[in-house]
Amino acid sequence: MELLDGSYAVEESATGEQSPVSENAPRARSERSAQDQKGRQDPYQLVHSATFDIPSVQWNPLSGKLPLQLHATVSNAREYLMQTHTNKTQPQLDLTLIKLSPYTPTAAVAARGGNPLDHLHHWLVEVDFEQQAEARMPAEKVFMLLDGRVLSLR
Repeated sequence: MELLDGSYAVEESATGEQSPVSENAPRARSERSAQDQKGRQDPYQLVHSATFDIPSVQWNPLSGKLPLQLHATVSNAREYLMQTHTNKTQPQLDLTLIKLSPYTPTAAVAARGGNPLDHLHHWLVEVDFEQQAEARMPAEKVFMLLDGRVLSLR
C-alpha cells in the first residue's frame, strides 16, 4: 500500500502472507531461512518458539494508541546498528521502512500454561535502513518488540 509520502508499506497477515504492493516488498516468510549466512536466527521463528520471552506490552489497534514512539524507535534501531557495526567507519544510514507485523507467541504461552487469547495483540517492529554511498547498499534490518527490546538483526 502506498503511504502519503509516496513510500510503500507491506501488509502481512497473521499467517505470514504478504500483499504484493511493490517489486521491492520484503520476501514472504516461507522464503526466509531459520538462520541467515551470519548465523542469526529468523525473528519470526524466535517469536514462535517455546522459549521466547513474551513481552508484557501489547497493542490493539482498534482500542488504543500505538504504545511506541516511532521517532524514538528509529533512533534506537539506528544507534543499535551503529554500536554493532564492525567497521571502524560508520556509514550514514537512511530509513527505508518501518513495518509492524502481528504475531501470537502460541508456543511460549502454551509452555507457560497460559491462555493464547490473552496474547493476540503482539507486534514485531522491523526498521530497515540503506547505507548512503555511491552505490546504495542495503544495511541490516533491526527487529524490535513493542517493549523496546531488540530481537535480532538481519
